[in-house]
Amino acid sequence: GAGRGLGGRYDATNVVDSMISVITSISYDHMGILGESIKEIAFEKAGIIKKNGLTILYPQKHIEAENIVESVCRELNNKLIRVKADVIIPKKFGMDGQTFDYYYEDNKYNDIKLPLLGDHQLLNAAVSITTAVLLADFGFKIDKNDLLKGIENVSWPGRLSIVANDPLIIIDGAHNNDGVYALSNALKKYFKGKELILVMGMLKDKEYSKSIEILAPMANTFIATQPLSERALNAEELGKEAKKYCSNVMIQPSLINAINKAKNMYNSNCIICISGSLYLSGEAYEIITKGIFKTL
Repeated sequence: GAGRGLGGRYDATNVVDSMISVITSISYDHMGILGESIKEIAFEKAGIIKKNGLTILYPQKHIEAENIVESVCRELNNKLIRVKADVIIPKKFGMDGQTFDYYYEDNKYNDIKLPLLGDHQLLNAAVSITTAVLLADFGFKIDKNDLLKGIENVSWPGRLSIVANDPLIIIDGAHNNDGVYALSNALKKYFKGKELILVMGMLKDKEYSKSIEILAPMANTFIATQPLSERALNAEELGKEAKKYCSNVMIQPSLINAINKAKNMYNSNCIICISGSLYLSGEAYEIITKGIFKTL
């Protein structure tokens, strides 16, 4: 059926008959495609679990998702490895990323450099390291230094990406509740005391009211815009919702104009954050890195 190429049982990536399956964070995304409940979504994602294989599971927020993965593993005689958050020891963080230690059984990795911000990226890195360690049991040995170098060179535009320093602009493609929580926590952690100018545009099939409820109260100024998509939520609608939580809301459907407006209000005590949709973050990335907004 339509959209069944996503995330699990019917996934295009499932063609490779691998013995190791990796399942990352399961949350309410692609609703209407992967089913409505966390249990249904987890069951779809568990479609990649192989008989007699091995599954590596990211620490789950929803216990019912973890339970489904566990029961599918049991059924298929698949060994489940849970990555635990408590064996990640964060050392330091800054604008260029973060450093941490990680233990997996007898393997200890010290001072791993990760150029991505956000606690969830530490968990993602731990999942990658665990997978690399276990691949060795299947005859794919990855040199420890190569692994650490790979993590050090990872790049993920649009995920808590600092794309400009003056003005300080961060782009984040968060578009579901988990992503929005991760973004709000990162803003509090890394940009404490900064005034937030939030430029937001969303698709109307996302749970946008929840995202706005989490992010809008943090904003000193909220600029409602919209992504280039027929599924875009109208900037007016978004602004109306934001007014429940933020007293200074502006409506600017054109993203270039919204970015310019934010830029004109900027001072060194501010941060501009552009978020709400992967479409929007992609467009914003283009506009800013190509310097289009400088010439307007």
